[in-house]
Amino acid sequence: MEKVIFDTNAYRYLTSDKNFSELKVDVENFKSIEKRENISALMHPIVIKELLYHVAGKRDKMHRKAIKALKAMFIHCGDSKEFSILADFDLQMNYYFYNVRDTKRESIDIQLGEIVAAIAQQPIEKVLRKYQFNLKQIRDQVNETELFFKNLLKGLIAEIDPTAKDWTVFENDVNMRNKALKYFNSDEVEDEISMGYILQMHENLISKGLIVQESQEQLLIKSKVFKKIYKAPIQLYKEVLKKFIQPNFNFEERNRENFIWDIHLMFLVGDFIEPETNSRIYFVTSDREIKNAASKSGFSTNVFTYPEYIEYITRRKTNLNQQSTTA
Repeated sequence: MEKVIFDTNAYRYLTSDKNFSELKVDVENFKSIEKRENISALMHPIVIKELLYHVAGKRDKMHRKAIKALKAMFIHCGDSKEFSILADFDLQMNYYFYNVRDTKRESIDIQLGEIVAAIAQQPIEKVLRKYQFNLKQIRDQVNETELFFKNLLKGLIAEIDPTAKDWTVFENDVNMRNKALKYFNSDEVEDEISMGYILQMHENLISKGLIVQESQEQLLIKSKVFKKIYKAPIQLYKEVLKKFIQPNFNFEERNRENFIWDIHLMFLVGDFIEPETNSRIYFVTSDREIKNAASKSGFSTNVFTYPEYIEYITRRKTNLNQQSTTA
C-alpha cells in the first residue's frame, strides 16, 4: 500500500472557502478514491505542530482556519476508532542508524495525534481547556526551534563573511559571491550538512543514555550514508543557503524561519518508504521551494500540489477502468 502526507498548505487549500459539511464530503470523496487505489493517508508531526501553533493562539489570524485544517486532517487520516501518524524523521534516523527507539519522543508524537482527534470530535472550547498546557508547549517549542535555526544561519553567515551586514554575504563583492555560490553547490557543503545531522542525532542519543560514544570514523561512515539517502532535504538546505547570496535578501521577511519545517518535511521525499509497511510515500504541498528541490534531487514524481494529486489519483482510477473495459 502506498502512503500520502499533506502539508499545512495542502490542508489549507483543501479547506478554503468551504464549510465543514462541504469539507467532509470532499475529503471523504477523494479518500474513497485513495482507498480504491490502495493509498492511505498519514498525519505528520510537523504538520500537526504547525497547525496547532495557530490553534494555541486564540487571537492568531489563522486560528479558525487551522482548526478546520486539523479537522480535515483527521477525516483524511483517521476515523472514530484510530488515526495513522508517521514517526518523525529523527525517530526514524535513530532506528535506522542505531537500531534504538526513543519511546518518550514517540509518545509525544502520539499525543499530537490525540489532540487532532479531540479537535475533530469534541467541542473546541473543551479541547482548548483540556490541552491548554500542551498547546502552549507546542507554540513555545515552535518559536524556540525557529529562533535556533535563525541563529544557526546567522552564525554561518558570520563565518563565511565576517563583514556581512544583516543577511546578505559579500554584498559588494561579485567575485566572492560567485565563490560562495560555488561552495553552496559543492559536495563539501553536502558533507558538512550530513555530518551536522549525524552529530546532532549522536549527541541527542548520548544525552538520553541510549547509545555510547562513537569514533569520528564511525560518524563519518554514517554521514556518507546520510548524504546518499537524504538527497532531497540536503538539496533544499543548499537552496536556502544560496538565498543569502542574493542582493538585498532579508531573512526577517515573510516568516522565513519556516524554512526549518520545509527542510524537515523534505525527509519525506526520495527513495523513502514508510518503515512499518515498506510503502512508498507521496507528499502533497503547494510550496514552490519544496517542489523545486525535489525536482533538482531527482524526485519530482514524489511531490504534488493538491490539484495535481487529485488529478493523479483520479487518472489512475480512470486508466484502471479503461483497462478493465478493454479486457
